[in-house]
Amino acid sequence: MEPKIIEDKDNLLLNRREIYFEVVSEKTPTKLEIGNFISEKFSVQEGNISIKKIQGRFGSKNFKITVHIYGTVEDKEKTILKKKEVKKG
Repeated sequence: MEPKIIEDKDNLLLNRREIYFEVVSEKTPTKLEIGNFISEKFSVQEGNISIKKIQGRFGSKNFKITVHIYGTVEDKEKTILKKKEVKKG
């Protein structure tokens, strides 16, 4: 997996870094592989990383990936929407 960074910008309002990159791979990269790569490349904890999208086209080996790196875990929890819990009973 050899990623090529397309865009890297800071979003100061949400205290995060938004990274868009492209990967050429034989198969779709998993979120675990992407999380490990991002944490090593940018020296951040995996808890601060949010992988938003892995987009591929049928028959193509190019994948566009969108990742957000938050300053702290609290910033990440405040920003990301939580799913509604299902009531039991």
